Amino acid sequence: MKTLTKKAADMNLKELASYIDYSVLKPEFTPEEIIDLTKDGVKLECATICINPGYMELCNPYVQGTNTMLCPFIGNFDKILCEIKKPSGQDRNCGRGEICR
Repeated sequence: MKTLTKKAADMNLKELASYIDYSVLKPEFTPEEIIDLTKDGVKLECATICINPGYMELCNPYVQGTNTMLCPFIGNFDKILCEIKKPSGQDRNCGRGEICR
């Protein structure tokens, strides 16, 4: 898990975004909107982009070679299971345990 080195108020946009999970989870989003929002999250240099697992293959090319990772969202708002996918395809724990809250 990334360690804070300074207060959020002292960070610039890119520094702050590196701690943010960008959510692209509305079920009514079209594949084109999912791609556009994924590109937005990468442009902002967010830590992760949370998406429906069915969009992993669609979005993976847009995070390749960046510091932004994909986080497939599985669950409901009481318990969220997430697993972050590095652009290289390697998995890692999201840092919040198996069940994220």
